[in-house]
Formats: sequence, structure tokens, C-alpha cells
Amino acid sequence: MNKIICLNCFDLNETFHLLDMNPLESMVNYVEDLEKYTCIYNEDLFSKHKGKLRCSKCQEKIQYEDYFLENRKIADFITEVCKIIGGEVSRYLEYCSKCEIIKELNVFNRIKEEETGQETNDDGLPVYDFLKNHFIPEEYIHLVTPFLQCRCCGTGYDSREHHVKKSSFDESFRVYTQHDISNYLDVDIEEMAQYAEKYYINLRKVEITNFSTFLRKNAMLGLKHSVGQQLYKLFEKMYIEKDYSLLEDIKLYRGRTRNTGTEKISDSQMWNPPVGVSSHGRYNLVGSSVLYLTDNIHYIPAEVNYMGYQELDIATISIKQPLKILDLSEMYGEFGRILSISPSNNNVLKLEYLLTNFIAECCKEIGFQGIKYNGVKKGNYKNYALLNYNKDIDISIDSTETYKVDISYNISNLSHS
Repeated sequence: MNKIICLNCFDLNETFHLLDMNPLESMVNYVEDLEKYTCIYNEDLFSKHKGKLRCSKCQEKIQYEDYFLENRKIADFITEVCKIIGGEVSRYLEYCSKCEIIKELNVFNRIKEEETGQETNDDGLPVYDFLKNHFIPEEYIHLVTPFLQCRCCGTGYDSREHHVKKSSFDESFRVYTQHDISNYLDVDIEEMAQYAEKYYINLRKVEITNFSTFLRKNAMLGLKHSVGQQLYKLFEKMYIEKDYSLLEDIKLYRGRTRNTGTEKISDSQMWNPPVGVSSHGRYNLVGSSVLYLTDNIHYIPAEVNYMGYQELDIATISIKQPLKILDLSEMYGEFGRILSISPSNNNVLKLEYLLTNFIAECCKEIGFQGIKYNGVKKGNYKNYALLNYNKDIDISIDSTETYKVDISYNISNLSHS
């Protein structure tokens, strides 16, 4: 007979103990794939060796009806044992480098490092260190690794189906715990929390800031950026789930200024300007056409930057068919602040508008008919940017009237303040 060892001398016995698993010897009785690579010291063998069969390692006698291993079968036995250990250790493998959330975490960390210069410590553990921490002897790590499976994304070996899903684990993988991603999962833009919970889309302040910076250099490539893709996915899911407002049963207003003494602006001229004519707006690129309306007539002078030497014509508009509106007016926190930033100069291209321009283009493509947002002047009112509508079918102009605007001034003595 080849050299033999008893199960007590098998190297991975201690691992079974430290992982609080059933003893290896008891498992052999129930796992067919283990039993076929072991021998049992039965009556025939006991008689043949006259009860003197000994383990080649510890030199202890093999006891009657005990299991032992022959040298020629040890390699196969080790493989089966490593499968079992891999399945057990996988209980602690919460996330891996193949998980989508980890890919997002890595993008977020990269952006954060670029923006703040601060290195992050959310790199997880190499597979080698993960297995060492779970009591796998160094010489067996490469044998257990292929039998790991991620609890989150399912990558790795499925012990129930006995095959590999997606791809096998190897030494290039990293392993992550819930603690590693806890900071990432904490939403620091409060008003985004409901969307993170409902649609599993989490956007952080530093990511939005980085995306805004990216748009300033690459205004037409927003969907190439991970945050742009996330925003599009968010708005698309909101539209599919009918998570939008219906604009109906309300009067809205649109104002335009003209020089004193000139002809009053007609109803037909109160629609949005033709394509190619418009200046850069909060929800329209230079030359693209959007109809801007407000729900409070009293704030129109401030919205159109009325001057005392001008006349102000205001159209009253009725909604004839319900319009699907993305409501951004509840964004009062950090994201709302970013959306409400006013231009710092009078350049043709307003860099501060590029993020809201991107949002508007996403909404048009997805199917929203407009966007509701907070008025940026002081006061409690809402504005609307209508993106897709049919004149006189979805909305109509009731009338256009000329209004007199009273301008008042407050003066204070700075020398006594």
C-alpha cells in the first residue's frame, strides 16, 4: 500500500476548526465527493495489516473503521476539501471588484482624489490577504481561490450548481466588506436620498461638482461621463415609473420687454424664439428653443431684467392637455443650489448653465415635456421650461397685455452702518 496519512494529520483540519465548521472526519460520511477519495479501515484491511496500519506522518495506528488517505488520492481529496472551504469562506465575501457598486465606488474615489487631492482607503483586500485572514494556509490559497463566490454579484464558483458563474476568482480580484463601502453609500446630497433608495442610484456632491467641471471642457460629451450616465438612468427610471408631475389646470405667464413707444408684442410672438435665435438659457443651449414660463406674474419683471425705460408685455397661457414634467423644484439642498447658480458674466456661453442644459437634453430624449424649477430671484414662485409641446393643442395663449411696472428703491447710509 502507498504511504497513508490519517485525517488528523491532514493539513486543513485546523482551518475547519477555526472556521467553526463540522470536523472533516464527520463530513466525509455525508459528502460523496470526499468519501470517494478516502479509504476506510474496514475488516478486510484490518485483517490484511493485522491491525498495524500506521499514519506515515504521526506514526499512530489507524483505528478500526477510521478514514485515512492514500498518497495517490490526496491531490484529488485536497481539491474537494478546497471546494468546501471556498463555499464556507464565501459567506464573508460581501463584494468583489466585479460588482457594479464597487466599480462605481472606484470611479467616485478617483474623482474625489482628483478634486480634493485626498487619497482614499476603500481599496478592499487582495484575495490572498482575505484568505489568510480566514485561516487558509499560504500553500493552499491558490487552491481555494477558484472556489470563491461573491455574495453580491455572483461572480465565481457556484457550489450548488458546480460550475463557474461569469468568471473565476483569481489573485487579481479584491474583496470588499459592507464597512468598506459604507461611506460611499451615505448620501451627502440630502435631496438625492429618496432616489438612491428607490432607484439604487447614488450621486455624491463631489461627483456632481466634477461632472460640472467636465462639462465646461466637454459640453457635448456628458453621456461619456459616469455621472452623466447615472443622471440619464435616473431620469429614465423616473419617467418609466411615472415619477413625474402632471402640469394641468393652471395659468402660467410669459413676459417680454420692448422699447417704449414700439408696437405691442402679439400673441404669436410670445411663443419661444425660433431655433438658431435664442441666447444661452438655464435649460437651453445657444440657438435651441425652449419656452420659459412662470406661475407668478409679479416676478416677471425680475426674471426678464426689466428696465425703467422699457415696456413689459405679458402673455397669459392655459394648459389644454396634461404635460409630463420633471419636478426639480423640491431640490432645496446642495443639488438645488448647484441647479440655481446664476451666471458670473455676460458671455455668450454661460458655463454655469451647462449642467442644467445636459439635464434638459436628457429630458427631451426620454420624453418629458418640461421641467419645473425654483425661481432664482428672491421670492416663492416656480418656473417652467417647456421642451416638447404642440402650440394650441397642449397649451394656448389666452391674451397678451402690457403692464406698468413700479420700481422702488431702498437707500441706506453706509457711513453710519
